[in-house]
Order: sequence, then structure tokens, then C-alpha cells
Amino acid sequence: MKKLNVIFDTDAGSDCDDMMALGYLIYAQKQLGVNIRAVTYSHVSPFGAAAIRSTFRYFGEEAPTVGVMVGGNPFDDHYAKSISEGFATSSDKAEAPSAVSVLRRALAECDRKCVICAVGPLTNIGALLRSEADDISPLSGVELMREKCEKAVLMAGRFVPDHTGELTAEWNIKCDITAAQTVALLCPVPIAWLPYETGIDMITGKPIMNRYGMESPISMSFLLFKWAKEGRHSWDPATALYAVEGAGAWFTETRGRVTVNSEGITVLAPDNGGNHCVINMNTRACTAEQAKKKTAEYLDGCVMRLHEGRL
Repeated sequence: MKKLNVIFDTDAGSDCDDMMALGYLIYAQKQLGVNIRAVTYSHVSPFGAAAIRSTFRYFGEEAPTVGVMVGGNPFDDHYAKSISEGFATSSDKAEAPSAVSVLRRALAECDRKCVICAVGPLTNIGALLRSEADDISPLSGVELMREKCEKAVLMAGRFVPDHTGELTAEWNIKCDITAAQTVALLCPVPIAWLPYETGIDMITGKPIMNRYGMESPISMSFLLFKWAKEGRHSWDPATALYAVEGAGAWFTETRGRVTVNSEGITVLAPDNGGNHCVINMNTRACTAEQAKKKTAEYLDGCVMRLHEGRL
């Protein structure tokens, strides 16, 4: 596998699947040639940066630069504070720079094109695209992405109706509709959208919870998230998997152009030459349920091996 630069944007604290995604990416850095250039935080919790840094250190990796969101809508922190209190050192708790400056610098200093993997509200990515030339780079955010980014992979959107037959806004989109519209409109590189319906019922985390309990920051996040007693849907780890390993045998890609309306509804317009694609499960050889189970087993296996590597 070729060396791959990844920038990870996460709202860890809001849902435990962010931590599963982070665990997979750390595994991929150790085993698959991935280089995590930076992590940006799309949540307002003051404990997020420390939780992220301490998770890297727990697994024997030096944390990349972590940038934090400026502004944004507040929502619950279910575990970042607890991870910070249980695992972080004083250096982990150091003040973090702004996410936009971290994104701009990570792109400007990339020696080859990178992949942006975003699994929270798109506040930071939208702000990057709106950024102007500065002392980090003479390029605007759009120009930087065009020059230094291969693609953006987003956990965002919902393209099938809910149980009422209505299209509804997916959570990450709904948290910052304006930013989502900015990304859909201005992003100059291909965007892969992994939607709600792809990650739902792909349950991961239970083996890690059962084996490591409160001794690991990842399993702690699951145990403290009250909707994860038997594991959690895998929206974010599936997105990270696609960002690193592509569609593989797990996914299919439907190409077109995604728009986001004023209510946060995402629509894919068919367009064979479109710069966007929606990621769905590969059901050519099995049912969607079977495909999700196999993908979840693979993700669980990666993160279990990451933990076992500490022994």
C-alpha cells in the first residue's frame, strides 16, 4: 500500500464511534503505511485535544498537531473529559491552536497529496475553504485543497427516506448546515460521502469493551456512552476505513453531485462525470446485513490488534 497522508477531523466526545475510527487510523499508521498529519476537533469540549493526544500516547504513537474549532454549536461531551482525567499528562493538556491554522499548515507542508477524513460537523472544513492567504501559505483554502488534497471523505448525509418516508437531515450536516453547504459547493477535489444508512447497524466495539473495560481510552468511550451497551453503529470507523483502504470488497460508489439544502437535506443528482460519490455497502455477493457484519468484524479485528500490540 502506498504511503498515505491523512488529516482527521473528529467530534470525539459526542459519540464513541469517533474513538473507534481514531483507533483504526492509529492501527493503519502502525501497519498500513498511513501518516496521520494532523487531527482537528469539531466539538466545543475543552477536553477533546487532551483526549485525542492521550489516545495516541496510550498506543505508543506521538500525537500529531491537534487543532480545535473556533465557534460552533455546543453539544454533549459523553467521555472526552473522563479520558482526559484518566489518561492525559500535563503535556497532553497543553493549549491547542485553531483548527483552521492546523489544517492550512498540514496541507501546506505535505510532501504529497493527502486525504481529509471528517467524521463530525463540517465546521472546520468549511472554515478552511473560506480561509484566505496568510503567513502559513499564500494560497487560499480552496487553492490549498486543490494543490495538496487528493480527496475528502465525509461521514455526512442521508440519501434514503426515514421510517416515515421522509428525507431528513443527518446529524453532522444538521449541526452546521452552512458549513456543509460550503463544503459541497466549494470543495475543489472529489468528495466521498458515507451516509447514515451505510454505517447504521454495522456494530463494532463490543470485543474491545469486554476485553479492556475502563483500562483503554477507546473502550472507556464505549462504556461511558449510554447507547453503546452492545457496541455502536460504525458511521465513523467505516468512513476512516474507506479513506484509507478505499471501497475494497466492502463498499460500492454511486457517482454524481451532492447538494445540501437550507434544511440540511442531502440530495445526490446523477452525473457520471460528477466529482462526488456516495458510499454504500457492497451487496453483490451477500446481503447488506452480512456485508455490514463482515466489515464490523474487520474493524474490530484491527482495533483489537492495536490493543494487543501494547502488551
